[in-house]
Amino acid sequence: MLASGAHGSSMNKRITILSILIVLGIFFSACSGKSSVNLSATSTESGNDGQTRTLEGSASAMPAGTFTPTFTPSSTSSPTPQPVGGTGDYGPQIGDFPPGINPLTGLPVSDPSMLDLPAVLISVPLFPVSSRPQAGISFAPWVFEIYIGEGMSRLLVTFYGEEPRVKPRLIGSCGVRTEPFTATSAVLGNHLWSDENKDGVQNPNEPGIGWMCVTLYDSGGNVLQTTSTDSNGYYGFNVDSGQVYRIGFEHPANLDFTKPDVGFDNTDSDTDPLTGLTPPIVFTATDMNWDAGYVELPAGLTPTVGPGTPTPTPDQGLAELPLPEVGPIRSMRLPYGTIGKFFQGGCIVSAGGDPSVLAQVPGCRYVFGSDSNDLNSALLKITDLRALAEANKNPNYPANYSGNVFSPLPPAGGEPASQVSVFWNEGNQSQFRYDPLSGAYQRFSNTPDNVQEFTPQTDRLTEQQLLYDNIIVLYVQHIAYAETKIDITLGIGDMGSADLFRDGKIYRIYWNTVAQAYEQATQRLRPIRFTDASSNPIALKPGHIWLHVFTPASVVYEKHPGSGLWTAEFHAPIPGAVP
Repeated sequence: MLASGAHGSSMNKRITILSILIVLGIFFSACSGKSSVNLSATSTESGNDGQTRTLEGSASAMPAGTFTPTFTPSSTSSPTPQPVGGTGDYGPQIGDFPPGINPLTGLPVSDPSMLDLPAVLISVPLFPVSSRPQAGISFAPWVFEIYIGEGMSRLLVTFYGEEPRVKPRLIGSCGVRTEPFTATSAVLGNHLWSDENKDGVQNPNEPGIGWMCVTLYDSGGNVLQTTSTDSNGYYGFNVDSGQVYRIGFEHPANLDFTKPDVGFDNTDSDTDPLTGLTPPIVFTATDMNWDAGYVELPAGLTPTVGPGTPTPTPDQGLAELPLPEVGPIRSMRLPYGTIGKFFQGGCIVSAGGDPSVLAQVPGCRYVFGSDSNDLNSALLKITDLRALAEANKNPNYPANYSGNVFSPLPPAGGEPASQVSVFWNEGNQSQFRYDPLSGAYQRFSNTPDNVQEFTPQTDRLTEQQLLYDNIIVLYVQHIAYAETKIDITLGIGDMGSADLFRDGKIYRIYWNTVAQAYEQATQRLRPIRFTDASSNPIALKPGHIWLHVFTPASVVYEKHPGSGLWTAEFHAPIPGAVP
């Protein structure tokens, strides 16, 4: 057991296909009561308990009107194989990050000029629960969750390299999946997305599409399983090796399929725009490269696929969009100044605060609510967020937030960690559940009134569930001057232990703020760095990071060894016990 506190392979899908199984002619016909495919009788889905069940009457079953393809063996030719691309190994120094790669995530950004601007850190509440869903936090590369007393925690949200934006609510006709997919065998999946620039490639910041119906067929066109995408657009099927499958994707009236087979296999679309179907898949091992890209149709146009596509639910996707703002924003806290100094050139936004706190941690902008009776009315316009970053830009000292290493390959070792339950207080709990389809942890949270019930935590701007590639628990000394006046001792040259969750595993690691050559030469600081026991950089997964700032007395443990279910239990500092 690991405890801290004291201290598909993807198959290249374009392989040669058995000649008798290659399909040439495919057409659609509208389903009716006389359809030869009985979806309610044959559709199945694997639940979180690993059991297969029928979907008759469920929200995930394919709606009436879904296409039924006809399969006709004919040609012996096969598509040209495509390479599989991916992010490289980046870091730790700024010169190790190619242009356009964010040193806080190891991922490309949609607008490289944003990397020239310093970070903006914003105080965002988790309580009262009426503040949820928060707006914009899914766009922040690093989110710190800190203790503020009375059992509550708060977020310091670090915006850098990517500007939040309101994303149109594109959804399909099926019920959205809210539970992580459970892999009980080899898996076939993975992502449906909005190809906003219509280039056929999954680019940074292009959103996934939830609620979309997805159907798995055998080589003869018989329905084997149906499912739907989660709010971020991911889907998957548990399947058997040695079989031939095809996947069919829903085609809503306001969307069309993008052009297929552009670039790398794992970032392109694999759907025939005229049929909504993939080519035949000779399945041998887990393959997460079967995607479908969609483009929005101009008003008045209709999809290229004719009869047989589902009819969208009335008013679906027409809900009023949220305002382009981030927040809500709450008061300044002492740890913000401690953390903020590691983001040189950045500034902190809060809704004022205790005068004694503001004297030590001044903000660059104080945002107050438009309604004195509404605690959640203090929000910052997205345009103001960028203006603050531009105002703090220092051409003599460009932002340098390097120091960590990012790699798609996880470190050696580790123990299974399919879930980490974070316990700050009985009424303040969250869960991060590993989703093998996205390769990230989905965030769930409870409320004081429903302490045993965890619901997906979403972003108000996108209505999509929060996803984090790295969950890190930092063990840092706390100083509680009073119940709600708490600071942390995270200074220059400090170090301590930490726990890293990535790729469904937990690793015992360390953090440090020791000055390196860059700091010594410039007298400027960089963000917290993460290493192994020998002080070598530990590879973080390319993606977003959620950091829990715990006391050294806090613990992370596995109640039942080998279960993969971990608990991160916060032990609060004693007020007045100043070290």
